[in-house]
Amino acid sequence: MPELRAAHEKALQGQVGAAALRELQDRCIRDVIRFQESVGLYSITDGEYRRSSFHADFIEKLDGARAAGRLAIKDTVSGLDEERTVAGKLFAPRAFAIVGRLRHWQPIEVENFKFVKANTTRTAKQTIPSPAARRHELRLSLRPETRRYLPPGRVRPG
Repeated sequence: MPELRAAHEKALQGQVGAAALRELQDRCIRDVIRFQESVGLYSITDGEYRRSSFHADFIEKLDGARAAGRLAIKDTVSGLDEERTVAGKLFAPRAFAIVGRLRHWQPIEVENFKFVKANTTRTAKQTIPSPAARRHELRLSLRPETRRYLPPGRVRPG
């Protein structure tokens, strides 16, 4: 869905409002639900259409983490090419900063699941990143100044 991907990018840059993005996501998700049903699938997902990346939207809903731009990866649209001087570059993952003790304080994917469930009579499913995947990613992103947020007695990544 090129239209949806472009809207996610524009939303990250503040060029598309949350309501407009949500309306487009809702339409695209209804379309992908109908497609999954039409090919005979019994487990129906939202196609990950509410996410700009698999894990980023999940992490942003945790207290203690915040978005911090994009990872600077060669040959991608990232910190190395913020002006997008080369068209067609790959989309670099978003970067995060640990700004406090990580805490789950709100439902993370419940509303997305409810939307799928309300739009299909089949089994609705919702994908979430595994704790092991997030632990590895957060371990790689820890800086010495953020290590103080690790629980006491835990092995500190080095």
